[in-house]
Amino acid sequence: MPENLFTADKNISISILGTCISRDIFGMQKNDGGYKIDRFIQSISPISAVTESMLIKNIEENYNQIDMIFSDLSNFYKRVLISDLKKNVFEYMSEIHSDYLLIDAGTMRYNLVKYIENNNIEFLSIVFPKKIKLLKENGFIPNDTTTITLDDISDEEFNEYMDRYINEMLKIYTVDRIILLECEPALLYLKKDKTYIDTFQYDTIFSWKKNIDKGYRYLRKKLSGCHIIEFPDGIIADENHKWGRSSLHYVREYYDYAFEAIKQITYSGLTYAEERNVLCELKEKCEDLVKNRYGYNFARTFRYYDSRNNLCLRMTSYEKYMKELVLDENKIYRVKKFFQKNKYKHCAFYGFGEISKLYIPFFKKWGISVDYIIEETNRIEYEGIPIIKKRMNKYPDVQVMIIADIVAADQVKERLEKMGLTYPVLDAYEIFNG
Repeated sequence: MPENLFTADKNISISILGTCISRDIFGMQKNDGGYKIDRFIQSISPISAVTESMLIKNIEENYNQIDMIFSDLSNFYKRVLISDLKKNVFEYMSEIHSDYLLIDAGTMRYNLVKYIENNNIEFLSIVFPKKIKLLKENGFIPNDTTTITLDDISDEEFNEYMDRYINEMLKIYTVDRIILLECEPALLYLKKDKTYIDTFQYDTIFSWKKNIDKGYRYLRKKLSGCHIIEFPDGIIADENHKWGRSSLHYVREYYDYAFEAIKQITYSGLTYAEERNVLCELKEKCEDLVKNRYGYNFARTFRYYDSRNNLCLRMTSYEKYMKELVLDENKIYRVKKFFQKNKYKHCAFYGFGEISKLYIPFFKKWGISVDYIIEETNRIEYEGIPIIKKRMNKYPDVQVMIIADIVAADQVKERLEKMGLTYPVLDAYEIFNG
C-alpha cells in the first residue's frame, strides 16, 4: 500500500454534499489533513434540493426576520437552511469546481414539509421542526402544508427526484470525480466515561437506517464508476465526539479509516480494481481495530447489565415473598406449625438478608434456636448468632438448614447436597407451604 501519499506542491480540493459525517473525516485531522474544503452543504434532503421553492416572502427584503428565527443557530446552519428555502444548493456548489465531490445519503433520514401549488409539488427538509413552525408564523412558507416521511413517496416519485439530484451533480462533476461515502446510524455508543456501552432509541435508528440505505443504494446504482467508501461493521458512536452524542457521531477509528480511504482515492493513482482491493483491506483493518479496541467495553457493559438484571430479579423475588407474608398473616404461623410438626428446635440460615432477619425474632419467640448463619461477610455474629463463611468445606450439624436466598435456592441446594449434608435443606417457600 502506498505510504506518504501527499505531495508538497499540491493540495487536493474537496466539496461536500451530505452530512457532518463527511465533513468530520477532515475535521478530525489537523488542518483538514492537508485537503482544501471548498464547499460544504449538509442537512438538505436530495428530494428537497431539486424541487422549487415554497417561499412566500423574499428573504433578502426580510432578512431581519429570518435572522431572528435562526438566531440560536450558527452562521453555517443559517446559510444551509436559507439555501434549502431558496433552492440554490447546486448553484452554490457549482461556484467552485473542486478536484472531487464527496457525497453521502445521511440526509435521506429527514422528514419533509410538502406543499402543492397548481399541481406543482414543493418540499422542504425538516431539520428543526420548531423553525418550520416559526417560518409559517412569520409568513415565509404556507400554513397549509403537510409533513411526510420517505415512506409517503412512491418509488416512481423517489426515482424521479433522485435522478434529478444525480443529474445536477453530473452537470458539475464527472462520475470518476465523485466519492460516495456509505454511512449508517450507530445503534450503540461509547459513554463519556469510556468504560461502558449504551444504546440509542431503536425505532429511530431503524427508521433512519432504512431511509439512508435506500438513498445510498440508489446513488450507488446510478453513479456506476464512482469511488465508494463502504461502512465498516461494528462501528459505534462516541458520546465524547466534539459535536456531542449522536448516532452519526462515531468513534475516532472510523474517521481515520475514511480519511485513509480518501487519501488512497485522491493521491495513489490506483486503477479502479486496485482501489477496491485496497479499500477492502482498509475496511477489514478498521473492523478488526474496533473489535479489539472496544471489546473490553462491551464485556464490561454486559457484565454490568447482567449484574443489574440479577439484582432486579432478586429484588422482585424478595418483594413478592415478603408481600405474601404480610398480606397473608396465616403464613407466618404456618411456619411455626411446620417446625412444631417436624419437631425442629435447632436450625441454620444459608444467607444473611431480609428473610433471615425477618424470621429470627419469630424463631426466638417460638423457642427455635438459630445455631448459625452462613454468609460471606466480615461480620462474625448477628444478635448473638455466629456467622460462618460460605466457603467452608463443612458446616456444623443442625436439625434443618433454611435457604434464605430466593433466587438461587436450587443452585444452593445442589451445592449443599454435594457436600453430603445429613440433615434436611429447605428453601424459604417450603417452610410455609410444607
